[in-house]
Amino acid sequence: VDPAISGSLIHKVFEIILDEFPKQKLIEASPEVLKKRISEIMDDYLEEKMGGAQSKSKRFMKQYNSISEQIFFALSKMVEEFKVSDFAPADFELPINYGADIEPYELPLSDGGMLSVSGSVDRVDIMEKNGKKYLRVVDYKSGGKTFNLSDVVSGLSTQMLIYLFAIEKNGKEKYGDIIPSGVLYMPAKAAEADLDRYASEQDITDKVLESNRMSGIIVDDIDIIKGMEHDVNGRFIPVTLTKSGAFGKRSKLIKAKEDVCKYCDYSSVCGFEDGDSYREIAEGKDNEIIEILRNEEEENG
Repeated sequence: VDPAISGSLIHKVFEIILDEFPKQKLIEASPEVLKKRISEIMDDYLEEKMGGAQSKSKRFMKQYNSISEQIFFALSKMVEEFKVSDFAPADFELPINYGADIEPYELPLSDGGMLSVSGSVDRVDIMEKNGKKYLRVVDYKSGGKTFNLSDVVSGLSTQMLIYLFAIEKNGKEKYGDIIPSGVLYMPAKAAEADLDRYASEQDITDKVLESNRMSGIIVDDIDIIKGMEHDVNGRFIPVTLTKSGAFGKRSKLIKAKEDVCKYCDYSSVCGFEDGDSYREIAEGKDNEIIEILRNEEEENG
């Protein structure tokens, strides 16, 4: 199954399931109910979008049906996260475009022109607490791409941040005054737990959750962080809290340079070939990258 097809399918199933099963209902749903609904949605998608099962090979159908296990795993992980989070899904596949509820965020260019970024947000989550409304955006990733703050300095991985800025600036009519709380990238793929044969079921579950922790960037506010994960153990979000109350090392996104072409959505149409010149990606610890961003902000006023 083509990755683009499986990615679109995963997005569609998440959109329908989370719309039909609000947060608490999803938490209370049995595995059997979720598996059955996933199967129904996938059958409808195959019939309506792909010409039905009759025209497909046995190999294709085996791969297609295996996606249901991947989706169920991701939903099960989502349920565990929702149990310890005060954020709840509010919108799915939210369009950001002219004429939509959220208009694009416009960026002034040095030549006097204007750049706008349009698209859609996989999921918008909201937490209401102490009279304030906190909002985060969640992006589903069926591949292995994770968020690195150093990429932002190089102009990469900025799309979801720009969408968050757009919602803050242009979404008052839809959401009211919101506090931008973060951008998270949720792995939508199954994972294996590399443990010995004597590992308990809980050990396996913990290991799988750890290996599929969301990456991203979260605002440095303890109310927001605990709103995303009550005990801040870093099982679901890229932040941990030590016994002294300080942020642990796991809350720092330290990543080396990656092969960005491997995860690029436009690789099939890009003309880049081995040997072509390319721009080096800045590296550094999060605090160093934040300092770079602050300096640039001061320079640009």
